[in-house]
Amino acid sequence: MAELIRFPWEPELQDARDLTPFVARIEKLEDLCGIRIGGISAHLDSVTADGLHFVKMMAEVTGLAGLGQVLDASVTVQCVAYDAAGRIVGVADEMLWQSGFRGMHALSVNLFCQAKPERFVIFPRK
Repeated sequence: MAELIRFPWEPELQDARDLTPFVARIEKLEDLCGIRIGGISAHLDSVTADGLHFVKMMAEVTGLAGLGQVLDASVTVQCVAYDAAGRIVGVADEMLWQSGFRGMHALSVNLFCQAKPERFVIFPRK
């Protein structure tokens, strides 16, 4: 079997900065909004001297009915970061407009966390 070639600009996701294992979805809300969130990745970009943590989260949103699906209403995908005590330390969201969604959308948001994030939740809302 041929060995996978890694390019120097391709990031290594399985490192200390990879926060993907700490991301949870709320599938019931996805069902209610008619979408599915997948292909999620979360990565710590940087930490400032004063403790601000910058996290990049990316995901793919697909319609439950497949390509070509039109949403019955615009949907916001929200990403929330929590610290070890369960307090919210960062929030970011991206809007999926009813008029522009056709079954697939890739999102990328930046979370600016006021403390070290320990877990994340990504979910849609109308």
